[in-house]
Amino acid sequence: MKQAELISNEGILLSRPANQLLNDFGAGRAAPGSGSAAALLSLLSAKMICTVCNISSNKEKNHLLRQQFQFIKDSIESEI
Repeated sequence: MKQAELISNEGILLSRPANQLLNDFGAGRAAPGSGSAAALLSLLSAKMICTVCNISSNKEKNHLLRQQFQFIKDSIESEI
């Protein structure tokens, strides 16, 4: 999901303060609606998975898994 796709009639959703965005989602209006909320959660999840892959691959005990972590991270970054 590209940032440009997270746009409502009132502007880019990602530029709003978190509190305002959460209130907007909870207001029950059509925009931003559940689709925008799902897109935001998907982006957040993807970023968190990449962070976990980076941290985990830097741990010496996970040295045998580094290629797998890199594959996961590369897949997410190229698809999302």
